[in-house]
Amino acid sequence: SDRPTPGPTPDPTPMPSKNPTLEPTKRPTIKPSQRPAPEPSSSEPTPTTEVEQTFPLQFNLDDIAPGYIPNDADQASILGFIEDMIRENLDPSLELADISYGDDRRNRNLVSTKQMENSLYLPLEITVKGPPGAMDDAYPELLEVVEKYKEEVAEKLKDMDYDTFKDVNVSSEASDVIDVDSPTHLITHPVQFVFNNVAVEYDLSERDQTSFILHVKKILKENMDFDWEVIQVAYASRFELDVPTPQIPVRITVRGPAEESDRSLSFITDALEARKQDLATYLKS
Repeated sequence: SDRPTPGPTPDPTPMPSKNPTLEPTKRPTIKPSQRPAPEPSSSEPTPTTEVEQTFPLQFNLDDIAPGYIPNDADQASILGFIEDMIRENLDPSLELADISYGDDRRNRNLVSTKQMENSLYLPLEITVKGPPGAMDDAYPELLEVVEKYKEEVAEKLKDMDYDTFKDVNVSSEASDVIDVDSPTHLITHPVQFVFNNVAVEYDLSERDQTSFILHVKKILKENMDFDWEVIQVAYASRFELDVPTPQIPVRITVRGPAEESDRSLSFITDALEARKQDLATYLKS
């Protein structure tokens, strides 16, 4: 008789269970110990760099009412008008960082006795910030913006006090009274704080987060090279605390002389290294 045809050979590979049993991964046992000093270390990405430079500019208000001397409120308003005009029209690659009056701004209204015309001269210090490549043209750009949009300031002056400024003629000129500051660099460095031999149950509460940042900033301000200013200390990203070696990434922004910008990170790490035992003592408390 005919023999039955054998069926396909079953696959020896076992099929996975719909509900597989997973063996829990054991965390490495770490004995609680006193928290040692965190170790700062530089990390990627490359720090961002901006150049900040202060330029002199004299703002002239001619043909105003004779005898006008601006009080403190008027001085603040006039400065605000100029600031708004520059901020709104400056090249996008540049940022207006600060504007202030230069020295001897009070009582500098000059009266022409022949023509009975009154003029107010306002020496200004204008600080512009931007990438290094954009700063070469920053001063010409600033002068061009003021010249092009000066009528915006004239209209606001008339709105403020029409009788005084109804015939005002606004002009500006590069000033040789105020020295141009040496350019400074505003640099942000990523720095990683690493905590070795920390207890497994360690967690950083919101209160501790704020306190830690403030203490780091205090240490930097007290120990950084005197030519450098600490602008900001902030957390860079999510903490990695659920690991044997917790890590806290921060971003530290400092400002100092452009010629020393390549040493700014070493100034930061040297300051932290000099006081790391103090930081450890603070954490233990």
